[in-house]
Amino acid sequence: MLTVVRRCGSPRDGNSLPAAPMPRSRSTAPALSSAARREQQKRETREKIVAAATKVLLREGVDGFSMRKLATQIGYTPTAIYFHFPDRESLLSEVVERQFLRFRDSFTRIAREPDPIERLRAMGLALIQFAVDHPAHYRCLFLVPIHNIPKGRLIEKGNPSQDCYALLHSTIAEALAQGRFLPQHRDSQLLAQVFFAGVHGLAALHLIKGDDDWIQWTDLGERSRVMVDGLLAGLCRAEPKLLPRTAKAGGEIVAKKAPIASRTTRSRR
Repeated sequence: MLTVVRRCGSPRDGNSLPAAPMPRSRSTAPALSSAARREQQKRETREKIVAAATKVLLREGVDGFSMRKLATQIGYTPTAIYFHFPDRESLLSEVVERQFLRFRDSFTRIAREPDPIERLRAMGLALIQFAVDHPAHYRCLFLVPIHNIPKGRLIEKGNPSQDCYALLHSTIAEALAQGRFLPQHRDSQLLAQVFFAGVHGLAALHLIKGDDDWIQWTDLGERSRVMVDGLLAGLCRAEPKLLPRTAKAGGEIVAKKAPIASRTTRSRR
């Protein structure tokens, strides 16, 4: 049996087979409606404004923050910014509360520690570590007055999963309920504020004076360990277990880092 093979020639000899049409690509994602696209653009613009406002706030501080400076950096008109945020205070409120939520995230793993005293110890060291790792953010949150900025829009006051102070206070209250503190210490708010003042003071001193060579600074990790252990030893019924010489903040080593580059002036004597 003879099999005839038909060859495909060039387009000129008339023997070529017609090319198969290319399949059209079809997007699996449904097309956004006009209203949905507008909402997405609004969200993206709002996020861009918040990101730029955060940079301006960290660089200029609360007093130096203005909508005009923000508009210059982001390339928008002040009117365009006011479309998303009615005033300076509402924008600053969102920026600052997002920074507090970021600060709260650094305690996520620590919050699962079952022993309240060990949790408290780790929280104190983690606060210092946050100040070392994010000095501009820490300054903004704790070293400048922000009394006139509205609060409570993103963070639920008293909710330990969002409110950093509520997490600290609930940990103190839990330790009090277990009888872990000396009998004369019965006020959970007082204990929370004393503990916070101690570790915050060490962190602030490092950020503000850490590059002052008038003082022969000791290792930051060692100072952190002595501060936290000293606070707990003075407040607890039984002296708590001391940390190793290499202090750990929730699993992270508290290490002395290079002086903060943003500080250009040195204090004298």
